[in-house]
Amino acid sequence: PTAHWVDLLADHMPAAPVLGLDQALDNPFLERTGAIVPAPHPDMAGMRALASPVRLDGVRPPVQAAPLLGADTD
Repeated sequence: PTAHWVDLLADHMPAAPVLGLDQALDNPFLERTGAIVPAPHPDMAGMRALASPVRLDGVRPPVQAAPLLGADTD
């Protein structure tokens, strides 16, 4: 299991589990550090997303929804 490997590696190298999106959005650490942000979406009110880990001049780029299916189709 994941916990076994994280415990085994913890004293030898940085190690952390890889989280699925549902696990990441329920992670208290990510919530506290501002890594979970509201994501505006025209069809899904209250949608949340993971913020970009990249910061430009100390600021993360804004989160925006992808175009709806067919929005860019002529």
